Amino acid sequence: MPPVFIEAEAIPYEPALLRGERLLVLAPHSDDEVIGCGGLVALHLRERRPVRVVVATDGAQAGQAAVREEESRRALASLGDAELVFLRFPDRGLEQSGAAERIREELMAFRPDLILVPSPIEIHPDHLALARLFVELVQGDELLFADLAVARVAFYEVGQPLRPNAIVDISDVAEAKYAAVAEYASQLALRDYVAYARGLNAYRAMTLPPATKYAEGYFVVDLPSLRTTSFGELRGQVGAPREIAVTSSAIPISVIIRTKDRPALLREAIDSVRATGYPAEIVVVNDGGAAGLSAGWPSTSAAPPGANATMM
Repeated sequence: MPPVFIEAEAIPYEPALLRGERLLVLAPHSDDEVIGCGGLVALHLRERRPVRVVVATDGAQAGQAAVREEESRRALASLGDAELVFLRFPDRGLEQSGAAERIREELMAFRPDLILVPSPIEIHPDHLALARLFVELVQGDELLFADLAVARVAFYEVGQPLRPNAIVDISDVAEAKYAAVAEYASQLALRDYVAYARGLNAYRAMTLPPATKYAEGYFVVDLPSLRTTSFGELRGQVGAPREIAVTSSAIPISVIIRTKDRPALLREAIDSVRATGYPAEIVVVNDGGAAGLSAGWPSTSAAPPGANATMM
């Protein structure tokens, strides 16, 4: 039988305080860093925590690379003072670009304790490639793992919703996030990413307290756990819903029956309790009746398990 979880174990019902002393964001393209996790970035910047954003590709297949980089600069500047790094690998070519070493250099140089990475169930090939590249680095590089062992990884969603184990309330910075998304004019000409981000963030607030209007969902894992989890297993954890079973379990109860010199009615009362089939302890209190009450006492031999009667 699969494990049974209650709702609150399947999705958070309270907002998570997800913070790092040094936050590193790995973004496949210019705009993913704000669409996917701009709220959490804004919260870190508002609290004056160091933030470095690493954009892996030039994004040239969906616009002009120079234009997209400038849009990222304006968007992040509107949120605060974040450091921005462009690796400029070919769009849709991360799998063959040898980007792993450059990503490794950024990780080692910045030494973050919270790393935001596209989720491993993203559909776009660059998103998926960046997630796989990062996981393979963690699992295959002993020195990198030793230096970042205390870090946590938060996988974020852009084009494919994940199953979050942490939901961050971004209500206070939501409008700043959407204003930052609006800076990507070249991409908004293709799709309304402001509306998409707002809709997803409103949906993510559904299980949180009413005061939360907008939220971002993440799947958070510590580095030691990630190191021993295959990419396929990770995809299952991030994407597959937990088994939720609706079950009812009987809670044993005690039924106290007060009686005095009414054996026939006593028998009827006890039989009515037993007829329910519910596990119950029946306690009969002889409230000053005749000592010979036991002559009319119903036999307990036919009682179902958990429904035995006791005379007091």
